[in-house]
Amino acid sequence: MSSRLITHRFAPASARAKMHASGTNDVLFHEPDRRILQDEVTAIRHNTTVDALGFHRERHADRYVKTPVEMQRLFTRYPEALARAARNAEACRFSLDELAYQYPEERDDPTVTAQAMLERLTWEGAAERYPEGVPTEVTASLQHELRLIDRLEYAPYFLTVNSIVRFARSRGILCQGQGSAANSAVYFVRGITSIDPGRNDLLFQRFVSEERREPPDIDVDFEHERREEVIQRIYRTCGRDRAALTAVVIRYRSKGALRDVGKALGLPEDLIRALSSQIWAWSGEPPDSGAA
Repeated sequence: MSSRLITHRFAPASARAKMHASGTNDVLFHEPDRRILQDEVTAIRHNTTVDALGFHRERHADRYVKTPVEMQRLFTRYPEALARAARNAEACRFSLDELAYQYPEERDDPTVTAQAMLERLTWEGAAERYPEGVPTEVTASLQHELRLIDRLEYAPYFLTVNSIVRFARSRGILCQGQGSAANSAVYFVRGITSIDPGRNDLLFQRFVSEERREPPDIDVDFEHERREEVIQRIYRTCGRDRAALTAVVIRYRSKGALRDVGKALGLPEDLIRALSSQIWAWSGEPPDSGAA
């Protein structure tokens, strides 16, 4: 259905419903030349070839970002809809600087700061880990980590993870911190990880770096059979409007993209393999034949 036909059909309906119409373009690709790429992606999604797409193929070739002149031509009879769309676009201003982490309150005493609470829990954990006295080098490591955590204002994050692990342990749910979190002496004395970073000469800066200025990746595994109990506890504590499950989206690399596009175009399997073999590693660059 063309843009003009859609406009003529829905403009009266919006007037009857007393709703303000906005003139927009249902975009699938940014410029007309990308139409074939849209067909290829559709063929990949339906596990077929471009030639066999049939009605799955996008019927119209105008699903690209149109110029202001084109949009004015399409909405000649409804200039107010186009003006409203422009106002809506102006109102949709966003900057990545607006994004900021907000952690739940995990303090037993609201009069104590998150940093003070973390420091208290850390030294309590250290006393339990080392009942005969905290070694001098461990004390130095803990002090260094706590100072860095304070400067970067990560104490609420550490308290959140500590609270989740404490809940799991109180219910007898097996859990274990892993990854770069094992580089933290604070997490070791809190029992979140079981690897002593001092004994194994692990560098804390791999876990928390002042240069990166981004929260550390704290990965905690929970036993599969009871993981849902931990998830529901997080929902109850934080609210479902502030907690969510995430999924990993894998982007195409050169070899995978070439294979899938080759299949979508109906190329023979041996030709796809031959073309794929010309791509070096992950970068898409050919090997350096002049290397010694």
